[in-house]
Amino acid sequence: MTKNKSMSKKFITSFIIFIVIPFFIITIVINSLYEGVLVSHYNEKIEQIMVQLSSDIEIELRRINLYTAKVANEQELLPLVNSWYHEKDSIKKLETYEKIETKLDYLFAYQGEINSIVFFSKNGEVFKYKDPTYKNDSYVKKSFLYKECMNNKGKVLSINNF
Repeated sequence: MTKNKSMSKKFITSFIIFIVIPFFIITIVINSLYEGVLVSHYNEKIEQIMVQLSSDIEIELRRINLYTAKVANEQELLPLVNSWYHEKDSIKKLETYEKIETKLDYLFAYQGEINSIVFFSKNGEVFKYKDPTYKNDSYVKKSFLYKECMNNKGKVLSINNF
């Protein structure tokens, strides 16, 4: 019986040494290798997403600059806005306003990204195309963008500070 117990004990010990322990060691090694591969693939995927996102943001900023250039380079628009500022007759002012809106509607047709366009005159008058998102005109006049525009008179200024 003791020989049988001794044999059984040897068999269990051998089983643990040659099967169970290597199984756990192999499992731990494979798990750590698999985790390293997963982390590496995850990091590569995140890097690809960040590169694509950066590229998309640059494209969007270029598109915004093109919108600004559309307004600045339109031959009839700025003189119309200027004449709207100086018009004293309310009927003619309304007609000019409608011409400006029609021109801007044409320029930005099918482009829902334009929330509003605001023109400020030197004498403090404001022309608003659509409803601006800001609260009041004095808020804009205190802004960095407005001050830069006043310092660069006669130039169209676009500042993208995203």
